[in-house]
Amino acid sequence: MIIDAAAPVLGAASTLLFRIPESAIGLVLAIFVGTFTYLSASDLIPESHHRHPRAMTTVMTLLGALVLYIVIHLAG
Repeated sequence: MIIDAAAPVLGAASTLLFRIPESAIGLVLAIFVGTFTYLSASDLIPESHHRHPRAMTTVMTLLGALVLYIVIHLAG
């Protein structure tokens, strides 16, 4: 739909109208991380176990977490 296509553009354009104070960026990022963690734990992970073998799904989930850990460790 047009609304779905316009949402990212409007979101990016909205950054011209307001700014998040530097002191609040940590809180805003924590809220987004919490939201994505909740979505993955409540919807994506259980759904992936329905369509794929459980052992392989668990191994790949842990492997993905390990890759994220390594990337963050190398970047920081």
